[in-house]
Amino acid sequence: MKLIAPVAAILTAGVLAGAAMTGRQPAEEIATYRPPVLPSRTSLAPPAIPEPPSLPEAAETLPPIRFTVTTTWSGPQGRRTTSQQVTRTVDRMHLLLRGTDKEWLFERNPVDRRRVSGYLIDHGARQILMHQESDLRNEQQLRGWSDALMMRFDPAVLARLRRTDHYDRLFGATFTRYVAADMKADGAVEVWWSDALLLPLRLHVRQRGVLVASVLSQLETPAALTMMADPRGRLTGYEVLEVADSRERRH
Repeated sequence: MKLIAPVAAILTAGVLAGAAMTGRQPAEEIATYRPPVLPSRTSLAPPAIPEPPSLPEAAETLPPIRFTVTTTWSGPQGRRTTSQQVTRTVDRMHLLLRGTDKEWLFERNPVDRRRVSGYLIDHGARQILMHQESDLRNEQQLRGWSDALMMRFDPAVLARLRRTDHYDRLFGATFTRYVAADMKADGAVEVWWSDALLLPLRLHVRQRGVLVASVLSQLETPAALTMMADPRGRLTGYEVLEVADSRERRH
């Protein structure tokens, strides 16, 4: 252990100095000396960081798409609705939070294609906040690129739902309806899913008495992708900060 060696060296030096002053032999003094037993240092191992989820093969051939996603929370405390414009390509995803002066840009890692990083752009503060993978995992609960790409929906959930004969066709893709056996249970209760686009057209999730409903609309091919450019080059007058630096500044 790192602490034991220097402490032991200091104690031994003191014993040798005392032996010289009293005339006793160093060997005799060392033989009678019993150093204290230092408690061993114990620490809990850091929690293991899970690997990002893998992606379906279709993730490599997705067409560029733009759509509006409207999310409504309904529960005992009332009803609340938000709307976002989403632009998505194979390796980037842009979210414009309507009614705010903020936007997100998520980037797929070019080396490990399961991983993601991102930028939170605050136009009011003229600031770009850089988010590494760990920042997104801890603060936004994004496990990897799959969560950004598929609007936080895990298609593995479909195995626990019943596939119906109902479907919609939009943007050249088929969205098939899946439902839960118990529509009042927590979890995903209804999903209209497209394997080709890796998107839920409609998604209803129940969470502790609150029904969260997300609906996609206005699916189209984006006319331009200027918002997908690196914001540090697109918004040259904005301050650029790492998340850790922004926390220190708040303190």
